[in-house]
This record gives sequence, C-alpha cells and structure tokens, in this order.
Amino acid sequence: HQKSMKKGLELAIKRSGIKEPISAYSFRHTFATEVLRKTANLRAVQTLLGHSHTTMTERYAHALPETLKDAVESLK
Repeated sequence: HQKSMKKGLELAIKRSGIKEPISAYSFRHTFATEVLRKTANLRAVQTLLGHSHTTMTERYAHALPETLKDAVESLK
C-alpha cells in the first residue's frame, strides 16, 4: 500500500543519514528517467509507472536527447 511504502521510505532515508528532503516522487522520477536514458523506450517506462496514457509519460522524454546523442556517438 502507498502509505506503508511511504513510511518505509521515510525510515530508510532517516537511517541513511540523508539530510536533504527526498520524496517517493523523487525516487519514481529518477527511476523513470534512468530507465528511459538506458533503453530509450518510452513505452516501457509507461508500463513500469502504470500510466494509462502516454501523455503522462512524455514528461520523462527530456532524457531522450542525451541517449540519442550517445547512440550517434557509438557509431564512430
């Protein structure tokens, strides 16, 4: 359940000694961005996040230009 996940996350952050405020959303966003950077697969991110429409997932598309640049560089 979302409440128990949030509570567990807060406890883990406290135990880690991290002082900056971190939210569950921050972890979710970082996860989605990293999956997209490594795979360039927006559909996979959509499925993993449980978005019913791609418009919700498109906010992570900012990670794609870097991935596309890396893909072109790998051709050299």
